[in-house]
Amino acid sequence: MIDTSSKATAERCATLRLSGPLGLAQAAGLLELAREALASPEEAVRLDWRGAEGVSAAALQVLLALEADLKLTGRKLEPGPAPESVRKMLGVCGLDRMATAAKAKAKTGKKREAVEEQDSVANGARG
Repeated sequence: MIDTSSKATAERCATLRLSGPLGLAQAAGLLELAREALASPEEAVRLDWRGAEGVSAAALQVLLALEADLKLTGRKLEPGPAPESVRKMLGVCGLDRMATAAKAKAKTGKKREAVEEQDSVANGARG
């Protein structure tokens, strides 16, 4: 499934939110999104892969065409966060530039305090 909403941000960047399997059946919807992105006045288009479950050759062709068309107009396609499975597929295709690693969640609450306490004890033992 592809979320067909592309939102402009304060960074003058449209975001394409991709979700579900991106197969041949979804390529037509992705093509429509690409056309919307090209028609927008935004300086860049960011790919948000967080909801994507996979990506096919057909979907990659659409994204590569979007990237080329954006370059022709002096704009760019920016990588966005992606699940590891999608990053692996992009890597196999030599397209790692199209995605970034999802940010790790920071340790919070009692777990963080326990880690900090262990660190201070370990540092005190060394001193």
